[in-house]
Amino acid sequence: MLARTLGLERYAVLGHSYGAFIALQNAVDYPGMASQTIVSAGLPSARFLERVRDNLAAFEPEDLREQVTSS
Repeated sequence: MLARTLGLERYAVLGHSYGAFIALQNAVDYPGMASQTIVSAGLPSARFLERVRDNLAAFEPEDLREQVTSS
C-alpha cells in the first residue's frame, strides 16, 4: 500500500467517477487505514454500469458517438 510505504499515518482517499469504486474497495480492503474516504460523482452500485453500452450505442449526434465511446 502506497500510504504505508510512504510512512503516512493519516491520509485521505479520494475517488471520482470510476475512481469511486477504487476508493470504496480500498475502504473494504483496508478498513480504518484512511482517515477519510471521499466519493465524488460515483455510482451507488456497479449494476448502474450495465446500461452504459446501450446508452453509448444510442448516443446522438452519431458523428460524436465514437469519440464519446472511446473516452
